[in-house]
Amino acid sequence: MPLAPGARAATVTLTDDAINSPQVINLGGFANPTLTLGAAPSGSTSATISAGQTAQFNLQITPGADYIGTVSLAYSGAPAAATIQGPATLQISNGNAVPFTVAVATSSGTSAILPFSSIPPSTPFSVLRTAPVLTVCVILLLLLAFGAKRILNAPRRLSFSSAFAATMLLTVFGAILTAVGCGGGSASLASPQPPKIVTPQGQFIIMVAPSASSANGKPLQLQSTPLTLTVN
Repeated sequence: MPLAPGARAATVTLTDDAINSPQVINLGGFANPTLTLGAAPSGSTSATISAGQTAQFNLQITPGADYIGTVSLAYSGAPAAATIQGPATLQISNGNAVPFTVAVATSSGTSAILPFSSIPPSTPFSVLRTAPVLTVCVILLLLLAFGAKRILNAPRRLSFSSAFAATMLLTVFGAILTAVGCGGGSASLASPQPPKIVTPQGQFIIMVAPSASSANGKPLQLQSTPLTLTVN
């Protein structure tokens, strides 16, 4: 089995006791490719899409005479913010062509992110706690205001019970603010996320490189196939 397609030439030299020794015999031949990679009957090696869409290339590998084995495929040349998906290996048997699809997914980068759309995962119940805590804070503020008014309107010499009640009220209020922050920060805004990268417009060449070995284990010299991707 030839390792590569194309024309071949060789010579055979015979040395003997004849007058015209040595005799040279020229040999020549043409090797057909062991494997041919190209577009399937209903496919193409070129595609035109808009950013955000996925291009699909319907391809096939056609084996040469009597070839049976595994063909590995490698892909390269994807534009920015695009990914290539295709089979890593194909099994060739019975000399039949094997179809497969290569998909190139691009990105439009148009996803919108609302500043109030998410809540930090560290406080999953913060929104539920915010309303009652704010209500308690408002009630305590009203009580403080009412107590302050009573103190201002009271005689200069406050009774011990009035001073103790005011101190306890301030202590409870301070403890609640310290423990729960009066709701502050319990429903923080979601941190802005960086925008997605847009696949640029232009024409790109996606290379599909097959590799395989001959029956005696030597690597075959196989040609890569270019796919033309146009992004509008």
